[in-house]
Amino acid sequence: MKRETGIVTRIEDGIAFVRKPQSQKCENCSGKGSCMFQEHADEVVIKVNNTLDAHPGDQISLKISRQSSGLKQLSLFFIAILALLVGGTAGRLCTRFIAGTTGQLLPVVFGLGAVIISSILWRNYYKRQEKEQPQPIMEKIIRSESQDKHGNQVNLQ
Repeated sequence: MKRETGIVTRIEDGIAFVRKPQSQKCENCSGKGSCMFQEHADEVVIKVNNTLDAHPGDQISLKISRQSSGLKQLSLFFIAILALLVGGTAGRLCTRFIAGTTGQLLPVVFGLGAVIISSILWRNYYKRQEKEQPQPIMEKIIRSESQDKHGNQVNLQ
């Protein structure tokens, strides 16, 4: 979980568009496209549910939780090795029933088949996870547009 700050640029249908500096964490985020609305050279605009009734110009604190893509890749590696072992073992058990050259190829075929099937299932699981991942959450309003830089109320009439 990471915390970021940004400035609300506009509000539409209960969604706040928040401009914030682009960080290295944005580049490495596995859910990069799920909240990012626009990307500029050194800034991004992300969409956030306006749960704090923020207004354009407010500076807010955001709580963003994402899974690291490194962990995702490592999980694929371990799943592929496990699938290869399970598939190869299943193929080896089946060689008792099939004799000859065909029987000797079963562990290889079962192992590779298990790797391919598990990789497809893993990919579909993570695509669904990215769609369901939580959006950034407004944590608090740091400075409202109706406050000066010292936090004092300003009458905006």
